[in-house]
Amino acid sequence: DNRGINYTKSPGAESFHVRIHTGFPDENRVRVWIDKLDRQDGTFVVRYRLYATHPGLYIEVTNENGDHLDESPYKLDGPVRHENCDCWERNVSDWKVGMGCRAR
Repeated sequence: DNRGINYTKSPGAESFHVRIHTGFPDENRVRVWIDKLDRQDGTFVVRYRLYATHPGLYIEVTNENGDHLDESPYKLDGPVRHENCDCWERNVSDWKVGMGCRAR
């Protein structure tokens, strides 16, 4: 950790929390699956799967007290696309026009 303590065993997957959000209070709902893999040596791998494309996302990693860890929150500039998106345009608006999507 940042105090020089060497972890030789896992503190447990519940020792930190991961939250993914848009950063906009009125559109903060993100359909996402999050999985924390405990490598049993004090390190973890966090996987996530999006179910919709978003203009940008924030990933927060916090401890049990809600304090941000390392450089959290991490900002992902968008568009951040879900894994099944066949997006040939960088601009989502252009992609929607190209696919013939109706405006809301």
